[in-house]
Amino acid sequence: MKYITQTVLVVIAFFSLVANVAGQTGSPSATLTVEPSVTATPAGETKLDKDIQNLKNKLVDKVAEIQGKEQKAIAGTINKVSSGNLSIKTSDDEGYDVKIDSDLTKIYKIAGMTTKELKSEDLIKDSFVIVTGPLIDKTVNANNIYLDEQYFVKSGKVTEINRNDYYLKVTTTDKDNLTLDIETFTKMQLVNIKTLEMEKSGFSKLKEGDTIQFVYKKTGDEKEVNRYAAQKFLIIPQEYFMK
Repeated sequence: MKYITQTVLVVIAFFSLVANVAGQTGSPSATLTVEPSVTATPAGETKLDKDIQNLKNKLVDKVAEIQGKEQKAIAGTINKVSSGNLSIKTSDDEGYDVKIDSDLTKIYKIAGMTTKELKSEDLIKDSFVIVTGPLIDKTVNANNIYLDEQYFVKSGKVTEINRNDYYLKVTTTDKDNLTLDIETFTKMQLVNIKTLEMEKSGFSKLKEGDTIQFVYKKTGDEKEVNRYAAQKFLIIPQEYFMK
């Protein structure tokens, strides 16, 4: 009731104000005219005005698109780059097309715990990306694209060791033949077959026939096919399997 009373008083005050204005101007009635806050003047419209309006229209369309379609995140390797479009392939060999909007799509490089904004020109073949956006069939309308390094965790048997050039060759459980370079940053551990504890180890403890679990990353800058720098690996001596 209090709210209704206040509303009535506001309405009365409003019409009293209109009546006073009419009396002061000598007119028998007063007409209240509301002018639009923004008046479109095509003749005076600048390129900036057009760009802003186009961006607004795109945003409206994009919001409607996002609301009506399912959001997805797709990770894969770029195998083709063209103007406004990428083709990527996932680890399961699924192919997707990625549509890039020059105004709306944001592109970032992930570096540790930080991100850096990039341009579409920075996306090159064999780069690993994570794409988010609405998915229709096999096409992603990208909202964000993240350029990242791709890490692999695999297991295999050591088939060759080169102690002069510090690398080893491994046949994985997937029957892939890889060459792993041992770098200064490579971390190595060894399973003690007596205690089953993991101990810090070195390259000298590694033998042909040992099983290793290892981590490497694919950067796209590899100079040789299937050759990567080992990030870390765990040595499981062959004697363990003979117990």
